[in-house]
Amino acid sequence: MRSSIQAVIGERGRWLAQQNSLWAYAVGRPLPQTDAGEIDQEAVENLWKTSNTPLRIDLLKTFRSLNPDAAREMLSTTWKQEKAKDRATFLDLLQPNLSLADEPFLEAALCDRAQDVRAEAGRLLAYLPDAQYCQRMAERVPTYVQFGDNIVTIQLPQEDDVWKNEGLAPLAGNRGKRASLLSQIVAAVPLGRWAGNPSALINTVESHPHSAAVLEGWTLAAQRQAHVTWAQALIQYWLRQPEATILPKAQFIFDLLPVEDLETQLEEWLNGFQSDAAVWEDALNNLASLGPAPSLELSERLWIFIKTNLYQQLRRAKQAYQVRSHLQSLAHYLHPDLVHEIDAYIHNLEIEVLSTYHQDSLIQFRNTLHFRQALWSTFDT
Repeated sequence: MRSSIQAVIGERGRWLAQQNSLWAYAVGRPLPQTDAGEIDQEAVENLWKTSNTPLRIDLLKTFRSLNPDAAREMLSTTWKQEKAKDRATFLDLLQPNLSLADEPFLEAALCDRAQDVRAEAGRLLAYLPDAQYCQRMAERVPTYVQFGDNIVTIQLPQEDDVWKNEGLAPLAGNRGKRASLLSQIVAAVPLGRWAGNPSALINTVESHPHSAAVLEGWTLAAQRQAHVTWAQALIQYWLRQPEATILPKAQFIFDLLPVEDLETQLEEWLNGFQSDAAVWEDALNNLASLGPAPSLELSERLWIFIKTNLYQQLRRAKQAYQVRSHLQSLAHYLHPDLVHEIDAYIHNLEIEVLSTYHQDSLIQFRNTLHFRQALWSTFDT
């Protein structure tokens, strides 16, 4: 059925498919078909061997969505002849429909001569908690992170070749290379291997000087393993931190929580910043990427927060472009039925005091919400 859909939807259908991850199979070009309407695997493999790189990327992406095992086997037939850059790119395309059936191929890629390829193979294997790769990480992590009697001992790993063979590499950053290495190890450990309640473990770790490495590793592991219990505990931790800039560390696991639970936590987080103008812009910068589209109730709460400092920020010339950009992102995120409150806000504002640029920012914000509200009304009827 999917290959038949691809054959008829055309360019507009492929554009529409890009707007929803559930329709990703339809994004690529249609694959060759037999007279019986089935995928012509021989023709697909011939295209794979003769096409240029952009077309091969499109081909592998589409074939992977329709027949994951056959797509991986097709890649393996030319693997040794591919350039290192292309090998890393092609590996990334195996993430959709990733399964333990891919493990032998990915384990072999860990021995690749190119670091980018090894890193990509390790990243994909870390999505498979039952894979030998994750079990190896689980066996090694007690050397660096040990719990006992409500305390934790954390030691940073040394930079040596053993990690290169697992696709891990020390990364420069604020925490240091060895801390980044620990974070990568923790992120590959099955969360079920940590004995104890997630919230209690987080509370034990958070006061340690190297806590960030462990907490960020756990957060990535929760996202990879789609672990709701750990995601709940980690989001609670990140949202109780005093800096608004901490939000991106948690937002990529937001979609693991039921919307009602997530919105409750976000409401509590907003309450902590209601009167803190110093963090207003940092918070505004992240609000539009909080996760699922908010309910009208949360949108109203967000709007209360936004308008506390909006007028003052609009009057600061150096913030003009940033605020406009944030407002446009929010216009595509907030619930469209909020438009009536925004109309009232702009109507009661001394808008003529603002520059033309600032006025346009507000008008664009309002007009975008009006347009979305009109679309919603059309679909509701």
